[in-house]
Amino acid sequence: MTCNDLRLTSSGPTAGLGEINLPPAAEAGQLQLNAFEPVIAYSLLRSATHLRAACDTLARQALATGRPAKDLAAEAGLLTTDRLDTILRPENLTGAS
Repeated sequence: MTCNDLRLTSSGPTAGLGEINLPPAAEAGQLQLNAFEPVIAYSLLRSATHLRAACDTLARQALATGRPAKDLAAEAGLLTTDRLDTILRPENLTGAS
């Protein structure tokens, strides 16, 4: 924690404003407060929940019909068969070159 971070955390409704006096120090990094981080985290978790629900639905349909999930996705018009083949190549899924 840098001196500036300590100054920021010591200021507030219960600690008073600048009660801790520290000598000036080089800027090594400042406490970064981002009001949008909770919104970003919520949106990310919500997107993951939607993705999981879509995968579950596709898996249930594949099991119920006995057809590959790739065929069901192509039939629904979500992606073309060629695009699905490209996406589902093992080297594309693992990042291997």
